[in-house]
Amino acid sequence: MTESDPSETAAPPLGPASGQAPRLRRLRRCRRRGVLHALGGVLVLLLVAVGFLVRLAASGLPDPLVQSLCRALSTDLFSVELSGVSFSLADMELRVNEARVYPKGTVQEPFVRAAGARIRIAPRRGAPYAEWVRSIRLRAIAVRLPDEGLPTGGGSAVAIADFPPIAFSCFSSDAMGLRSHGTTGTLSCRGGILRVDDIRTSLHGPREAEQRMEGTFSCDPARFAFRSTGRGRLDPAKLDGLLRAVGAPSVADEIAKFSFAGAPPEADATYEYEPGAGVRQLEVAVRADAGGVYNGVRFSEAEGRIRVSGPSGWTRLDVTGLSVKRPEGEARASLAVDLSDESLRFDAVSTMDPKRVLAMIGVLTREDDLPLDFDNPTEAHADGVYDLRRGDRSRTAVALRLATPAVSIRDMAGLRFDHAKAEGAFTNGVLDLESVRADALGGDLAGSVRFAPASPEREETELSYTVRLRGISHAAWSALFGPPIPEDTGRADADLSIDGPLADVVSLAPVRTRGTLSLDVRNVSAFRIPFFSGLRDVIKTHLATFDPLADDRLKLRATMDAGVIRVESLRIESGAISITGDGHCWTDGIVNLGVKVHLMNRRTWVGAGLYYLFSPLSSIFAVRATGPYSDPSWDSEALFLSGTDVKPAVRTKTPANPATP
Repeated sequence: MTESDPSETAAPPLGPASGQAPRLRRLRRCRRRGVLHALGGVLVLLLVAVGFLVRLAASGLPDPLVQSLCRALSTDLFSVELSGVSFSLADMELRVNEARVYPKGTVQEPFVRAAGARIRIAPRRGAPYAEWVRSIRLRAIAVRLPDEGLPTGGGSAVAIADFPPIAFSCFSSDAMGLRSHGTTGTLSCRGGILRVDDIRTSLHGPREAEQRMEGTFSCDPARFAFRSTGRGRLDPAKLDGLLRAVGAPSVADEIAKFSFAGAPPEADATYEYEPGAGVRQLEVAVRADAGGVYNGVRFSEAEGRIRVSGPSGWTRLDVTGLSVKRPEGEARASLAVDLSDESLRFDAVSTMDPKRVLAMIGVLTREDDLPLDFDNPTEAHADGVYDLRRGDRSRTAVALRLATPAVSIRDMAGLRFDHAKAEGAFTNGVLDLESVRADALGGDLAGSVRFAPASPEREETELSYTVRLRGISHAAWSALFGPPIPEDTGRADADLSIDGPLADVVSLAPVRTRGTLSLDVRNVSAFRIPFFSGLRDVIKTHLATFDPLADDRLKLRATMDAGVIRVESLRIESGAISITGDGHCWTDGIVNLGVKVHLMNRRTWVGAGLYYLFSPLSSIFAVRATGPYSDPSWDSEALFLSGTDVKPAVRTKTPANPATP
């Protein structure tokens, strides 16, 4: 083979040879195809990655990765479970269908459930994962008290890395019975303290008055300590489930007595819980400026501060600055309930109608249960200690003071007590009102009342009272029981005492009531009293000079027991005669009364001398009244016959001629 001549293959100095051009073109085409192949490979890899992420978003993260995430979120006190975890590349969101939190060391239902969580992230190289989170949205969250109570922080310290504020929102929440919706806030962690600031939430339903609250919440996981604040308008009825869940049913029962037809009250609340330090406290300041109803009694305004506390349970309730206003007055009070000691200490002042106060606190079922009407302003003051132990009031000691312009008895028209005052005490379950004073029936009243509710020592509620009346108008007194007597200017003194079971004392047939009555009436025309009209006619048939319009003096002394009133002594001093009598009266209105008419008036020295000197010869005749008190029969009787306790049969009486006044 011969060697080629270099001159034959050398390129010309001014350009490539015509034989090399195709080769260069082929080389360029190969390079372009390589680039296209590389781009195609990258595109295939990208499509595979996108497909993997799409599949990941559709089917969720792998279970090992989810379990690792759960372990990272769990602590020594709680374990976290996640289900339905996926990731959206388009929205850069981590989505969790449901998250559950359980107390460790127990087998029970989760006490926190969150549904429909969406966590938006923005990855940054070198930044902690917590700082990737930009916002958290929840469809619903529910928190309840664990079956065995909240843990007391006995585990090791739990450290949470600090992270900047994260926008937080929840469509619907239920925190131990307190339901709300549209909750927003800012979640952050500073110094290991987890905080939710700028919380705003709505608590009203679709047909309820607007109720919005705003506040804060903080949690120290290392000490398991919580603190929250809230302010806004809130219907207290919405706290029922929450208060029962945290072990304060008695407070919930009291709150249930409130209702608000207008705007709900304003509330400013603070809650602190740190079991390791013995701190458990809920404090709420409430103001109802639109009025409402408490236990059936309407009020125009109310305000107060309530504090519930206790180191290991809700054992103390303090109410300060309590004020309830009505058109007729205001009630102010402060009280402290020690549930561990079962005692209540309080101080209350009221210018409201006492019946409404008693109805509000539950002493009366209805205002009409007390047949008394009070004028305003009635002032009452009570303070002391009340024993809350069931069936035992041995430590109860309450001082009472009452003053009212007037009080009247509803079923007795005209019976009115003006400028009434009373002082007393409620001790060992018994109410004693002493120093009762009033102006009544044109005279003065003084007395006392003793009210003893049923107890282990007493089968029934008992009532007793004493009344001392001086200088009262006989016309006003008699008008309570019948038609007024014309030109009656008499004045009377009376002493009355009643003792017995409450049901018998207030009923029309007090068969078990005991009592005494002493009556002294001066300057009265006794024979114009309807009961004595028949006796007046009998006397006029014997004594033509008898003056039925004379100023007489009537004295009566009687006792009552087992439904029978025994008239021990009846005396009438009238003109030239005197009358004495005794007998019985039954509580159904039947009388059996014997009287003797004596010569001369015993109010004079001569009459008294003749009476005692010639008794019983001074008696000129005797008469007995039997039958209904409203219209008895007066029949002549053997002289000197004493009264009998035999109850007469009711018989029809032939009407007599009309009595002459």
